Amino acid sequence: MLLAGLLFVVAGLLCIVMPSESSQYVGYALASGTGRAEFVTVYGGLEIGLGLGLLLGRRVRTLALGVLFLALWMTLGLVLVRTVTLFVFDVSETTYFFYAMDWCVLGVLWWSRHRLIVPKADAAPAAEGKPKSEVN
Repeated sequence: MLLAGLLFVVAGLLCIVMPSESSQYVGYALASGTGRAEFVTVYGGLEIGLGLGLLLGRRVRTLALGVLFLALWMTLGLVLVRTVTLFVFDVSETTYFFYAMDWCVLGVLWWSRHRLIVPKADAAPAAEGKPKSEVN
């Protein structure tokens, strides 16, 4: 979750700090202040929010599974929709790059899910026979 969180925060910051360059990279032309505000808000704000959520989920154990679940579904949505766009639209190499990145993020999140749900093999035996106060 750390890597995915950092990637989302950096991508969001780039959209906020360099909206013209970031938007041109994905094929958008920011023709007005309203367009620039929407791009910065939607791309920058959502990506930073998701990234900070992932970082918080990594830090606060009780939030981890919920944050990860939301991030998995959001990223899966990106992968599914982007897959369709590859067949429907005439896209540039940039879209294929983002498609590969979406799969990488999805893989990292899926791996993180496995680490959260599957307990470590050596954790259970060490806790047996000890009072609760000694386990935590």
